[in-house]
Amino acid sequence: MSIRLIRPEMPDFPAHCEIIKPAFDGAPYPKLEHSDIVERVQGHHASFYHFKGDGFSVRIIGQVTNDGYLLIISVGHGLAKCMPTLIDVVKKAGHKRLICHTYKKGMRRIYRMIGASEIERIEHKGGIVETIHALEI
Repeated sequence: MSIRLIRPEMPDFPAHCEIIKPAFDGAPYPKLEHSDIVERVQGHHASFYHFKGDGFSVRIIGQVTNDGYLLIISVGHGLAKCMPTLIDVVKKAGHKRLICHTYKKGMRRIYRMIGASEIERIEHKGGIVETIHALEI
């Protein structure tokens, strides 16, 4: 298992930014949200990681907040298998709460599976549903 920090100054940073685009499918303004997240990483307000292990390869962007660690986006395969590793890393970093954000039904299922509670639901025009989940760790 490996966790790689993806820094903005790395030569493959633009390629990783392309790979995360599907995470914004279903968002009201996917291009705007994608560019906002990339700017957050470039401005060192959010961190970008690549988790790889047996049965998973997931790119994650998150940031530390007053409430815990906010998982802004995740994309790849095997997120359900990756979640115990992510939770362990967040816990070892001293955070008491993992907060997860999504527009996707499948992601909501995964968050429920790990025991996260839905703490906010926002209904946008066109039937788009955005949810935020929290897991006390």
